[in-house]
Amino acid sequence: QQQLSRGVPRKTVVVTHHGISPQQTNPQYRGDMLNPAFVSNMERFVELSEAALWISGHTHYDTDLQLGQTRCVSRQCGYTRRQRQQFRSLTVELP
Repeated sequence: QQQLSRGVPRKTVVVTHHGISPQQTNPQYRGDMLNPAFVSNMERFVELSEAALWISGHTHYDTDLQLGQTRCVSRQCGYTRRQRQQFRSLTVELP
């Protein structure tokens, strides 16, 4: 929170490894007791940060969602060689 307060809202990009929202969980695993090992519920914190973009990973499930003013993107390579071969890059444009 202290580091984020140094930045300029709507111009800040944050990159974390751990997922930041339960919404980033693959639907087939929703409600699984191991989900906290992959995602935390930081939704309110992200909303208050007003960062332009928050990039996270660790879920092995692609998501693109909006939390307040913050676009939250997670782009994964996957577990298997086949999934990694199907990986598509993503370009994000900021306002």
